[in-house]
Amino acid sequence: MSKLRAIVAGSLVAGTLIASAVPALADGWFWSRRDTRWGDARGRDNRCCAPGYTRRDFDYYRNDLARNRYELDKDLRNGAGGREIARDRQAIQTDLEILRRIR
Repeated sequence: MSKLRAIVAGSLVAGTLIASAVPALADGWFWSRRDTRWGDARGRDNRCCAPGYTRRDFDYYRNDLARNRYELDKDLRNGAGGREIARDRQAIQTDLEILRRIR
């Protein structure tokens, strides 16, 4: 009887250890390679940007470009004046130049 009790207790302990170790070993197995964060401790992504720029800079100017394109579309739909459209187009060109420099 003591042999059976030892086998049951050992199986219970082994099962518990394996059940607690499997999630720790499998942590992140479902992440794809593009979701992996590459960069240093300050969050700079060295693969995306030119030296001196960060992922935050790139995201800011990309969002600014989208906002300026939206403003241009809105101004064209509403029949804005030539100066307003020229200012929107200049802002878009500036954002594109900065994004090219960052990349």
